[in-house]
Amino acid sequence: MAVAAVPQTINYQGYLTDADGAMDGPIDIIFSIYDVEADGTALWTEMQTVMVYNGVYSVLLGTVDTIGNPLDLTFDEQYWLGVTVDTDSEMTPRQPLTSVPYALNAQSADTAAAVSDDVVTASKIASGAVTSGKIAAGAVGSTEIIDGSITAADLEAGASDDADADATNELNTGVALVGTELQVTDAGGTLSADLSSLENVSPWTTVMKWETVGTPGFSAGSPYYTSLALDPAGTPDVAYQDEAQKATVMRYNGSAWETVGTAGFSVERAFGMSLALDSAGMPYVAYRGETVEATVMRYNGSAWENVGTPGFSAGWMMNPSLALDSADTPYVAYSDGTNSQKVTVMRYSGGVWETVGTAGFSAGTADYTSLAIDSAGTPYLAISSEDEFPASVMRYNGSAWEIVGAPVTEYEIENI
Repeated sequence: MAVAAVPQTINYQGYLTDADGAMDGPIDIIFSIYDVEADGTALWTEMQTVMVYNGVYSVLLGTVDTIGNPLDLTFDEQYWLGVTVDTDSEMTPRQPLTSVPYALNAQSADTAAAVSDDVVTASKIASGAVTSGKIAAGAVGSTEIIDGSITAADLEAGASDDADADATNELNTGVALVGTELQVTDAGGTLSADLSSLENVSPWTTVMKWETVGTPGFSAGSPYYTSLALDPAGTPDVAYQDEAQKATVMRYNGSAWETVGTAGFSVERAFGMSLALDSAGMPYVAYRGETVEATVMRYNGSAWENVGTPGFSAGWMMNPSLALDSADTPYVAYSDGTNSQKVTVMRYSGGVWETVGTAGFSAGTADYTSLAIDSAGTPYLAISSEDEFPASVMRYNGSAWEIVGAPVTEYEIENI
């Protein structure tokens, strides 16, 4: 059913005379609407230049500025119209505004006692507008209720059909998995179903989904050796080798990815990137430079700077792994070329890089490492090798590196 909008305008006609009789020509007239018959403050005012012929004029109020000065009064009380001609005082008495056909139509809608069938649909009803006090007893039957739409939380105590002690039309009060048997219990008893014959039944339910953080492909070119870390507030940073083979770090600011400091900040080409963030969210990056030695840099809030001496490892190295302890002390693990590619771990302390334990302490070669430090400051290291298949985990006990448990797997693991 189409419903025409009620115009926000008022048609008004008047008759003007002066000492010489009926007036003619263009005359400026101010129209004002009040909620009092005399005195008071105008609720709405509009000036129009009106053409007067033999004293008669006709205007449509509310058409001069429908956006800046709309005639949007509620018209739910008595109003009066005041008319001011040119520079004269407002004419008296004010004219009372009366109903017009549109207003009578609005009155009939306002006082409607009945609504036609199918006029009020679900989309017309505000959430929570229909309460139990507005529904007659017996007005809602089972055919009006969508299956599964009423839960236990929607029912008052005692509202379920518990009195007849049968196994139908009951509110479930308990569901349990006992071994391979599913049991559903209500006031009528317990129903059981044996699930042992079912195949491929997984107890896991997906409750999260993967989504892109910011714009896909946000780097200026193709990145290599990417490394991701989150600051204490959960903000992600990504370090990578950019197309110029220099180190670049970008951070997601909540709506877009932005460069941290200068893009390509490393003095030399950077390989094997590893990123970590300190307790203040400042990024540290470890990498293998062109001299094939280890370098660590950090962002100080305005620029990137070296942490200690660049190329601090004793010789060539590969695949650094960087971690910070609770005091923000940086540790770096790497495959040490001067020690038969076994693992070496170094930390920055007192302004210099020092070896943690013995250099090259792993039993065999370590092509890939992953370093982490627990809350007590104990370093843990996962090691894998292309030649020696089992992956292993080691920790530093304060004086030496020791194996944690048995090798992780009997199969080859790379890029641990």
